[in-house]
Amino acid sequence: MPSRTLRLAVAAAAIVAVRAFVAGPSILPAGIVGTTGNVQQIAAPFSVLEGALERGAWSYIFQENSQVMLTGNLKVDVNSPGAVHVPADRRIGFVSAETNVDSYLLHQDRPDGSPYMILRGSITFDTPILGVILTNRKLNKSDNAIGGIATSYPTNIERPRGLELKIGHDRIRISDDMMTLHYKFRTFSSVDQVRILVQAASVPTPGTAALLGVASVMTVGRRRRA
Repeated sequence: MPSRTLRLAVAAAAIVAVRAFVAGPSILPAGIVGTTGNVQQIAAPFSVLEGALERGAWSYIFQENSQVMLTGNLKVDVNSPGAVHVPADRRIGFVSAETNVDSYLLHQDRPDGSPYMILRGSITFDTPILGVILTNRKLNKSDNAIGGIATSYPTNIERPRGLELKIGHDRIRISDDMMTLHYKFRTFSSVDQVRILVQAASVPTPGTAALLGVASVMTVGRRRRA
């Protein structure tokens, strides 16, 4: 029978792990080293459906998932440097199976009552961007594979969620070193969303580390009982 001290230690570690897992490192997302313009970093929300994040003139970036090993090739709309203004600019490719990735969602929703909202900004990561998904079909198909398990997405809802690639509308640009994504969104009918896949960091995120800590403490308890 483990001592009361050990049981309290396990309980305390579990509380820390749950808080880290629920809040996550996404308040200051692991892997983001800087932003510019009208973008705010937030914790993974419960919903990115239309109307769920109408909080003024901001776009929002959050980490959806980390240290995910792809079980198959994942199709993306852009996987090389440069700008995307119109469909012909897309550089469709794959992120290869068995690649470890961290995924982020860039989300923008116009405030209720506003006909449209134009915002721009940039996000710089500490590992290279491997691919960007910005069309409805690919966003919908990738929700289950790499989306956040606690976030509700507008998967297969008729209203568009990807970018409107027309001159004067939405556009993105990936820097030559593949570390920064620049964007301009003109949101007027629904939401604008872009999924960004980056090379997974080599160390666990705080949430993962906390869960590993719980496992370690519990393992020690089992050994002492043995």
